Amino acid sequence: MSKPSPSSYNKWLDCNRAWKYAYIDRKVSTNLSFELKYGLRFHSLKEGAEPDVDLGVKWNKIIEEHEFAHRQYWSAHSKLKVIDTEVEIDDWFRGYIDAVVVDDRGDRWLLEYKTTGSQLDVGSSYWSYHRLQTAMYASAFDCRGVIVDVSRRPTIRQRKNESDIAYIQRCSDWFYDNRDTVFARKTYHDDPELVLECKHIDEQIAAAKSKNQFPRNSKACYKGRNQCEYYDVCWNGESLDNEQLFQIKTGRK
Repeated sequence: MSKPSPSSYNKWLDCNRAWKYAYIDRKVSTNLSFELKYGLRFHSLKEGAEPDVDLGVKWNKIIEEHEFAHRQYWSAHSKLKVIDTEVEIDDWFRGYIDAVVVDDRGDRWLLEYKTTGSQLDVGSSYWSYHRLQTAMYASAFDCRGVIVDVSRRPTIRQRKNESDIAYIQRCSDWFYDNRDTVFARKTYHDDPELVLECKHIDEQIAAAKSKNQFPRNSKACYKGRNQCEYYDVCWNGESLDNEQLFQIKTGRK
């Protein structure tokens, strides 16, 4: 790994061994989680790109309804103007910004889109997860700060014998009826203490490499209902070389 990224630091903080599998062995799961696929498709729609992730007709349509509701909500509540998208940062780390925007005072901000199943109230622990990434971005880009734009995936389930069309409509209504709790933004600014934390992580990684010791974090094996992609390698003797389960890590993160 030539330069770190926000994703690599967060992976290290989650689990040292999972970091090794992803960033030294360069192996990732062949099966993306539903949550990740949902977020990738939503991102593509926000950026005006042709989605390369297919969740099937029902969920593709629900995500379209989600993106439309998101666009309608913020057009009525915000005056941010997008001036650039998919901007690469190549500084002491590498990263990609979803968008660069200007507010009504002419100040420049970085904008990051996220989707989640978590609650988005002010006291939610969800917001703390983005502190490191936003501090890194703000330290390397001439801007006022970073705006994290988050919206919730539908929390309502399809009823027994409910048609896909009816469920899609109910999700569309859910986005609108709950718009003040579904859509939220939080601003972050440059934080030298968090940037210093990154340097400390670099030292931890260097020490782990020199000793070839990457302990697993058993508390990170599950996040909610989602099992870590490396669970069977750590606990059940599975091999990273199993091509049905793992592939070579590619892409920007």
